[in-house]
Amino acid sequence: MRSVLGKFVTWCGIAWITACLLCRPASGLLQYSAAELLRLRGYLAVPPPVNLLRLHPDIALLPRRRYTHRGSRRSFHSNDASAITSIWSTTRRPRRPPERAVNSKTLAIPARLTANASPTARQDNHSVNFGLLNIRSLTNKGSLIHELLTGRKIDFLCLTETWQQPGDFSQLNESTPHGYVYICQPRGSGRGGGLAIIHRETWKVQPILSTFQLPEPSEISDLITKSKSSTCQLDPLPTTLVKSCLPSLLPIISAIINSSLSTGTVPPPFKVAAVTPILKKPGSDPSDFNNLRPISNLPFISKILEKIVASQLHSHLSHNSLYEHFQSGFRPPTQH
Repeated sequence: MRSVLGKFVTWCGIAWITACLLCRPASGLLQYSAAELLRLRGYLAVPPPVNLLRLHPDIALLPRRRYTHRGSRRSFHSNDASAITSIWSTTRRPRRPPERAVNSKTLAIPARLTANASPTARQDNHSVNFGLLNIRSLTNKGSLIHELLTGRKIDFLCLTETWQQPGDFSQLNESTPHGYVYICQPRGSGRGGGLAIIHRETWKVQPILSTFQLPEPSEISDLITKSKSSTCQLDPLPTTLVKSCLPSLLPIISAIINSSLSTGTVPPPFKVAAVTPILKKPGSDPSDFNNLRPISNLPFISKILEKIVASQLHSHLSHNSLYEHFQSGFRPPTQH
């Protein structure tokens, strides 16, 4: 009996100690309900004292800020009373700066032009295929260029580094298929270089005035003879003396003009003019600069160079029909 009574007392003591440990709250631990935690999270302006309240960091969060649209900086309000949430704003959107405004009329012009275009004009839109190839010598590459043009249906093929010699068109003739033509510009001196364009003959390509033709001495002589005998203060010799000694001075003048045309530069002395002020109205005050009209007089040889360039430019514009049809001023009399 004593042993049974002792075991019973022992088990009762163990059960009492276990019950006390489970039912007694730990010292310093604060307990909150779910509703209290939600109120604490929604109304606190600053994070709650985690160390004092001993809350988990995930619970101690800042209250969510009111939604603000970042694009317009406008505050929005929502109403969740109905099944469909409604959102509205109580502030007006600020005006867009004038410099950032879009002119819709300008954007609509191309669309209107396309919509109002005639059927004939719409059918004139074609796609053009361009190609660029650094060929590095056309020698023995005619079949390659021929196959490239016909296989890829290229309309314009630009070739660089053709290494073409002046007057040698055999390689270009071999590279050009039926229905194509070419424009070439070989390098004048030295090795390498050279450009060529092979295009369909249905496309009209207007040549570019890239170089000037060197005039013959007889052409320069005719221009000097037909020019006026007016002399500039900057001329080393009077014009009358130049005309009388023209057979002896013509080689020197021709060399100066040809050098300027071949290099594409105008000698600095030809750019200097002698300026003479002339009164606009007779009897006006000559001390007032507003009453004076400056008259510039260039050297005689520079005028001859100017006439040669103007003649070649006029010939290029006339031959390629590049003159403006409605231009009436500053044109040669033959173009009216």
